[in-house]
Amino acid sequence: MNEFIVYAAYGPNSDPAMIHAITGERARLVGRAAILDTALAVQRMDQTPDTPLAPGLPTPRDILVPNWGPDGESYVGIEHEGESIDAYILQLSPLANELMEDWELISLGWKRRKEVRVRLSSDGVETVAVTDFLVDGQEIDRIVNGHGYPTYLNSGIKMHILAREARLAYLARRQARD
Repeated sequence: MNEFIVYAAYGPNSDPAMIHAITGERARLVGRAAILDTALAVQRMDQTPDTPLAPGLPTPRDILVPNWGPDGESYVGIEHEGESIDAYILQLSPLANELMEDWELISLGWKRRKEVRVRLSSDGVETVAVTDFLVDGQEIDRIVNGHGYPTYLNSGIKMHILAREARLAYLARRQARD
């Protein structure tokens, strides 16, 4: 059976072209929503983790800074009661979910997957989805308005290219393991 993961996509991940670049699949859009009790924050590259989770592993900074530059920034979700972020609710296949986790550097300790409450824009119904949050203890530069924000903080074209390259590298590593 092929169960889908209900994913709340914000920032660049809310762009169907970005989802395609990351996963190689068309976005399965459920609808617009607000991620509840969550603030949209910005993290600078010098605030990303620079200590590996285990010997021999790269750090998130090792991967992010060469790609975004030392002045790059990233949107990150953080817990913040009473705040919300505009998002799209997507259905991810199991493989697309793996690719999203790889893109968000979850295994390297930059972000973590979290179950969140979301309110659907179409009918106001609240339901549950998963999204990516900053791992606790990391610094942020600032909190920004989670409504009507620009989709990209860095070049969208560059992000699409890097996401496609990351997907192909992940699939090659996965095939070598199997």
